Amino acid sequence: MRDDPERRTTRAAHPNTTRGSDRARDPGCTRSSPSARSRARALGASGALAATALALLVLAGSVSASAAPGAGVTVVAPYSGTAVHSESHSALGCASASAPNAPRFVLKTGVATMTEQGTATTCAKDNGTSLASADGTAGLSFVEPWNVSTGNGSNGSSSALVAHWTIDWTSSVTVSGNGTLRYALADTLVGLRITVVDLTANRTVGTASWYHDVQFNLTHGSQYRNVSRQVALALNAKLLSGHLYEITTEISGIVTTEVQGSGARTVTTTLNLATLGDRGVLESIDL
Repeated sequence: MRDDPERRTTRAAHPNTTRGSDRARDPGCTRSSPSARSRARALGASGALAATALALLVLAGSVSASAAPGAGVTVVAPYSGTAVHSESHSALGCASASAPNAPRFVLKTGVATMTEQGTATTCAKDNGTSLASADGTAGLSFVEPWNVSTGNGSNGSSSALVAHWTIDWTSSVTVSGNGTLRYALADTLVGLRITVVDLTANRTVGTASWYHDVQFNLTHGSQYRNVSRQVALALNAKLLSGHLYEITTEISGIVTTEVQGSGARTVTTTLNLATLGDRGVLESIDL
């Protein structure tokens, strides 16, 4: 069973299964969680992976909408143009990262799917520290001239652009094998973003983002969390009549697994956005 923003219910758990913590964050705030600090320590403070995970830089693309915005237009599926997908993996020590289901965005339906997975095993390398991270993206953008019939005209009219997403996903972690875990951390993150770029003036007008973090800390057994969210991601921007704008919306899935210890103890973290009803759906974009 899914949970919603007002009511959360969990499915029946296996005797060795417990629930993980579930934290929704304001993307305008800077995280400094143990997960973030450990990633920076293991991969280097300037590592591209840590920067990507914290900044949620997840998409670029180009498609064409069917109507000129600026007069209360709502864009819905089927979307025209080109869908963009990307994938980034990184591993340290005895670890691996993968995408059992590669990121995909379907223009006909607005459905985005992906499964990201990271596995880390304690071993003699890197002082017993292993870390894996998988980062997947899927989404679209469209380019249109802005048509302002009222307001400030060429001086810029204030407009609210809203991307409506429905997201269902499952975060899970499993510990297996023999050995001793001194430390184990599993983290999954789902993020959304909307960005407006003025192609005429060659500048970014504005960006709004949202993310939801599920973090686990365990040494045996398994944990899971399944989450449902309906997000209206709004961006207020002043747009100039006659200018050409690229409007982008995006979804990201990021998994990080880190272990420290001896022997061969394995922790596997999975973010499912692809099977058993789990997916992201771009319902519409209000212009």
